[in-house]
Amino acid sequence: DGGLEVGGNRITAFHPINFWNPEKMIRQIGDGRLTWSSITTGGFSGVDLYLERQGSGRLHLHTPLVECSMDIANIGFQETNYPAGGLERNVRIFLLPEKLESRTMDLKKTVTLREDGDNPLYVRVTQEDGHRAWSSPTYLAVNGA
Repeated sequence: DGGLEVGGNRITAFHPINFWNPEKMIRQIGDGRLTWSSITTGGFSGVDLYLERQGSGRLHLHTPLVECSMDIANIGFQETNYPAGGLERNVRIFLLPEKLESRTMDLKKTVTLREDGDNPLYVRVTQEDGHRAWSSPTYLAVNGA
């Protein structure tokens, strides 16, 4: 549960992300305020905001676990993370591109392997709408000395 206010700007549209329960939705109150009721089972919920003036105003977010404020001009593609305790529970604020230009990714990652036995490796992809996909495991076997 929570809400957000936008001061010095106006919300022209919003798109809920991963709000599937029709009894727990986001509601707009006036030009600059959203409220919501939400519950997840290990996933996440979010909202994509569209504002009248890009980079203008101030965002104030309040939930039972996190309360924060920031200038909208300071929101960028690099996320600002507010820890909320628990298992990777947090609030992330970041900018999305107006139009998705790329649908591919190239990634190199160093992983720590057990010295003996199988090491299952997985890839998890999270889409903008909150849906997640997991790969089947790829096993790397290490024979200890």
